[in-house]
Amino acid sequence: MPLRLNLAALTEAELLALYGPAGVQARFPEISRARLQGQPILNGEVPPTLMLEDTHLTSQAPGATPQQSLALKQLHAALLETGALADATFLLPPTHERAFLRAYVLGETAICVRWLELPAPPRQADPALFMLTWLRDRASGVACVLTTTAHAPAPAYSEEVDLHLHPEADVPELLRLHRQHVNRHGKPQKLAAAQGWRKIWQALHDLNLRSWQRRGVLVEVEE
Repeated sequence: MPLRLNLAALTEAELLALYGPAGVQARFPEISRARLQGQPILNGEVPPTLMLEDTHLTSQAPGATPQQSLALKQLHAALLETGALADATFLLPPTHERAFLRAYVLGETAICVRWLELPAPPRQADPALFMLTWLRDRASGVACVLTTTAHAPAPAYSEEVDLHLHPEADVPELLRLHRQHVNRHGKPQKLAAAQGWRKIWQALHDLNLRSWQRRGVLVEVEE
């Protein structure tokens, strides 16, 4: 059955991250009433697998504005300079939102750059950089380390994800910080030769789905 986001189960911080102060204020009476009645407020569907539509772009991602195009070009060059290998550029669903992801691999680390090509709030207009490394064991209770220049995700990620937010870091600094965070937990797990980056992003998605279902943030609905 499809999984849909339940706004009534989100924390105030998560709602603020999703909608901003004005959006939360507009929906707060509805959300408060639903919480008192123990009822969900269903929003968009969350797919169980990563839905990535290959754009077949072979050059730097275009961007919606000259400033965004320049930022993407600079990020791409900086990542190649670290030794990262570019994989492909994908369009994320729903396609009308024009959200893109470009994938890279650097050793045991899967890297992606995400950006929106539709008008967005200022803090969402800049491309965001993500670095993900899976760990060999979970002795510390952590499955993976995710280091990013993005702001806090909403809904919040699984407690098994060691998440670090560094919004102002450039590529070399974020990579240094990410490796530092990984080293605190032990040795990283090697990426599979074929589509390894995609497998660990899917594994991260699976962790989050389980956490969100436990919290009631995701609910199953009949089609």
